[in-house]
Amino acid sequence: MEMIRCEDVAKQYQKGGEPFIERYTTKSIHFYRGNANPVLYHRCFDDLGDEEAKNNYGNYREVMKDVIETRYEHFIDYGLLTHFTTNLDMDDIEKRYGSRARSRIMQMCNIIDIGTSVTAKDRRI
Repeated sequence: MEMIRCEDVAKQYQKGGEPFIERYTTKSIHFYRGNANPVLYHRCFDDLGDEEAKNNYGNYREVMKDVIETRYEHFIDYGLLTHFTTNLDMDDIEKRYGSRARSRIMQMCNIIDIGTSVTAKDRRI
């Protein structure tokens, strides 16, 4: 499974447009001739909420919102797995990406809350 920073996904969109969102959404599923079962590319997106919305030739987008919503559809249809790390709680995710994205994350992910920045132990030390 590939791990990629959300900021890197957003920067790739800003530089190259829609094909870079497709890399993490629609192109995460491949059907090979003669095989009914798709090959799935599960991914982990690191630091959800740390990225900024990006502009590509006048197309301003919350890139990770699009990634969440499209990968959710593939989760329902094919079982595509998506993992996120974030310092945001679910209320912050809803404020940033909307109730639709929050609902989809709640359905397709197991939420493991390790505490707030005040109470949680820093796991990188």
